[in-house]
Amino acid sequence: EDAFERGRYASAREAALAALKLDPASSDARTLLEDAEGALAVERHLKQAKAAMGRGDREAALREVRAGLAIAPTDGRLAALERQLSARQ
Repeated sequence: EDAFERGRYASAREAALAALKLDPASSDARTLLEDAEGALAVERHLKQAKAAMGRGDREAALREVRAGLAIAPTDGRLAALERQLSARQ
C-alpha cells in the first residue's frame, strides 16, 4: 500500500500480485490490485488525452477524459481537463 500512496501504481500492482500468490484469498491484496489497476488506467487515459490535445484532436481528448472519469469520477485532473475541453467548443 505504501507504493500506492506514493503514486507508484505499477509497483503497487506488482506487490499486490505477489501477495495474492502467497495468499489468494487476501481481500487487502485484491483491493490493492483493483485500486492500482484503476489508477494505472486513469493515468493512461490522462496521458492519451494530453497527447490528443497536443495533436489538436479535441474530440479524442474528450473521449479519453470521459473514459478516465468513468473509472475515477472524482479525479480533479480529469475534471479540470474536461472543463477546459468543454469550454473550447
